[in-house]
Amino acid sequence: MTVISMTVISMTAAAEPGVDDPVRRWQARIARRALSPERWVARTTQLIELTRHSHIAELAGQMGDYAFWIGFTARHPDAVIPSLLSQLVEQFARLTANLGRGQEHDGNVLRALDEAIALQLRLGAATTDLFLAKAAYLRAEHAESPTRLAALRAAVAHAKPGSSAWGDAMIAICWYRLDVSHYRSAIRAARAIRELGDRYACASLAWEGVARFTSLHNLDRAEGLLRQACRHEDRIDADPEIGQWVAMAYHYLARIAELRGHHRTSMELYLCGQRIAASNRESLHADTFEQLRIAELLMAAGLFTPARDHLDRAYALVRTFSDRSSARLQVDLGYATLQAATGDPRQAVRAIHHARRRARSVGFWRGELLCHGYLLALTIRLRAFRHLPGLAIGILASALGGELRRNSLPKLIARIPVLLRIAIRRMSGRRRTSRTPEAERLTACACDLHA
Repeated sequence: MTVISMTVISMTAAAEPGVDDPVRRWQARIARRALSPERWVARTTQLIELTRHSHIAELAGQMGDYAFWIGFTARHPDAVIPSLLSQLVEQFARLTANLGRGQEHDGNVLRALDEAIALQLRLGAATTDLFLAKAAYLRAEHAESPTRLAALRAAVAHAKPGSSAWGDAMIAICWYRLDVSHYRSAIRAARAIRELGDRYACASLAWEGVARFTSLHNLDRAEGLLRQACRHEDRIDADPEIGQWVAMAYHYLARIAELRGHHRTSMELYLCGQRIAASNRESLHADTFEQLRIAELLMAAGLFTPARDHLDRAYALVRTFSDRSSARLQVDLGYATLQAATGDPRQAVRAIHHARRRARSVGFWRGELLCHGYLLALTIRLRAFRHLPGLAIGILASALGGELRRNSLPKLIARIPVLLRIAIRRMSGRRRTSRTPEAERLTACACDLHA
């Protein structure tokens, strides 16, 4: 907490009405001055400018300051200028959505979000962005969460149907449905925004493509949708937000290319999406997955040293935005995959068992199924066939409690060979490169870090 914050608190607490004390009267005058509109404008402007001219990762240690000032503003609304408050709320929402649930200021930030929502409602101002920020903040703790879902539903309810705010809320609903493996619901949410105009047509195509890829059902259809989204690339300069959807489409086209063994094409697509993303949005969550997926591609190509570099970057980002849910789990799974690929499969098994337990605890059902796919591949590789019956029971329990409860049995069965193929390719490393076409082989990482 800043010195200014602590001073205001101590002065306000000390200035009790009805106490005839010269020191208290002096403190009360100073406190009133600190609570003046001029002081509020100065501090609020300072915080807004700080977020606009700093990288989000640099502000992780100052979340407490922002949370305090939001709460202070809510308790003293007389000093508020609505237009400036809206800018502060916008920046606070962006910070909380990106930086996640840090341990130090966790309760303060959630309380500040609720206070900001209440204040905006009292002023008749927009609240959808704040509800979306709260949902994103909660995502760092649990993939499946009634509180997160309630925040998303409130975001939709407080947005005008057909508006851009409503479209953004529906995209967040689509993301939540994917996190909890409700793929058909995710597709419906993605399609719901298609009628909002050309701008959201790109978002609709990209998110439906992601939903179809994530379900590993009909990859050709997913690829077609993602390519259609990429055709909006020429509109990025006029509308930078389109850039984040185009970048996401390239990212998932790269994942499809990796599944098909087209390593060079996959790397080119990843880097193309990364360049677009860097100039159009700042998202620590998306940056983490860019690093993680490039690491997985490099493992599949047998390039273990640069793969570890990218994993380390992904891990550093996860720690920055304090994710303890699906992102952290998948980074840990990436390290386990690298252990298996570099000759330590038994340690990898232990790490994957730990990741599987965490996946179940945070409601990341797709992640739990992925862990079982990796365990099955390692069990076969280690020829530990005596473990297969127990593993089969575990897969069935996982399916019944997670994926199967949300999707049909035939679709689940169809996904298992794909998951197994992914696991084997990534954990086998150099022994699989001979099966990659010459034109698609990677011999080095082409990213800026390793160029």
